[in-house]
Amino acid sequence: CFDATKALIKEIGGEGKIGVLNIPLALKTIKDRDNGVTAAVKESGGKVQVVATQGSFNAGELSAAAQNMIQANPDLKGIMCTWSVAITAALSAVQQSGKEIAVTGYDAEIDALKAIKTGKPATPSGKPILRATAGQQGRMQGKAGIDGLCKVLLGKQIPLEILVPTIMVTSQNVEEAWKTFYPGKKAPW
Repeated sequence: CFDATKALIKEIGGEGKIGVLNIPLALKTIKDRDNGVTAAVKESGGKVQVVATQGSFNAGELSAAAQNMIQANPDLKGIMCTWSVAITAALSAVQQSGKEIAVTGYDAEIDALKAIKTGKPATPSGKPILRATAGQQGRMQGKAGIDGLCKVLLGKQIPLEILVPTIMVTSQNVEEAWKTFYPGKKAPW
């Protein structure tokens, strides 16, 4: 989520208030997402302020949380979403608000890629609401897991953590990203 938050910070001009919609779990991989957001905001040197962080597994609750963030913070410039359901909720809330608020996220599911490709939904000025999302490379993650298992079975040591890079998806690379995330599947646009 570090890269997606950095993308959001760039989209809002490097300063301002943002909200965060996340997953309410204490798993390390989920906490890593939250830590990425925190690290990116910290790099702004105080120019970016997180004014609200809300988490839920329920799409309706996330949408309500995004709407509340927007209403409570009239000068909100962006919303960072740490998973796909949060992205959908934020897009709906921003569209309903009629405000110029940028959204970035983490998860490159079909609806997010379609929103990036089509530029819809859009803000009143015509800018796409969803500006970028970071996507996990499932095939690469699976391969890394199998490679690690094979090494262990052969008696070799493996690192405690195996990092697989994400792909930042923007309007400039969404076509290529689609092919990586959904090989052989026809794009929905």
